[in-house]
Amino acid sequence: MSPRQIVIVLVGVVLVAFLMAQNSAGRASGSDKARMADLRDLSGFVYCTADLNDGTLPDELAPFDRCGRDTRLADPATGTPYGYRKINALTYEVCASFDRPERVADQWYGRGEFDPSTGCARVRRGD
Repeated sequence: MSPRQIVIVLVGVVLVAFLMAQNSAGRASGSDKARMADLRDLSGFVYCTADLNDGTLPDELAPFDRCGRDTRLADPATGTPYGYRKINALTYEVCASFDRPERVADQWYGRGEFDPSTGCARVRRGD
């Protein structure tokens, strides 16, 4: 191969690697958006479950048909179950593992507040 052909091949390899990295970052962003949407849905699901159980927060997440939702309880990209923790009688957290939580933090518009450092939204019923 001539030096010119070697340079063309190297430029092509670098370009392909760059495009693959950009595509991968885009997918991660899409996965994070889906995770954030799922956390919003989970928060509403927890509220619904509590409303139908005399205001008592569930101890764990489990399908509950009466809420009329097809809520995902696990990350669709990894299959990892979303986190849920009942903190006290009125407060709970829903959590996910985000690839880039700082990029989706402003997409939390549910009840409570989202903490990008933990990937959790903490919600207090009645607020």
